[in-house]
Amino acid sequence: MNNYFFSLSVISILLILSLIDIKKRIVPGAWIFLLLFIAVIAGILSDSGIAERACGMAAAFVPLTAVALITGGIGGGDIKLFTALGCFCGVKTIIELEILSFILSGIFIVLSVTVRIIVTGKHDSIMDSELPFVPFITLSFAVLLLDFFVK
Repeated sequence: MNNYFFSLSVISILLILSLIDIKKRIVPGAWIFLLLFIAVIAGILSDSGIAERACGMAAAFVPLTAVALITGGIGGGDIKLFTALGCFCGVKTIIELEILSFILSGIFIVLSVTVRIIVTGKHDSIMDSELPFVPFITLSFAVLLLDFFVK
């Protein structure tokens, strides 16, 4: 991860994207380009090389695109967002971010289904509905950011 200014810029954009994703279920490309621009500038000003950033992008894009093609379980906007974040974070952190985001969304789904069963008694699946994923990416990024700056 990079210095405070760039990290706070990224988390601010992620918070905006979370609200947009919750309300409209989209991840606008203009915001992703802004994140990518920030990542490139941060990369130029840091000591990590272009190869690390390119590999971070690939580490996000390739497996998530495969998941989307096989299962349809993740949207294109989420893939592009992870790819831009891969440029910012690098390989190790983007993999951690992907894993933590999926774990947090899984926990949310399990809790939502459990509460729904307890409250309504309905056992039908919520899996037929779309889940905005950017809030989980944002929360995961914040957790990893805190971990990075605390160390």
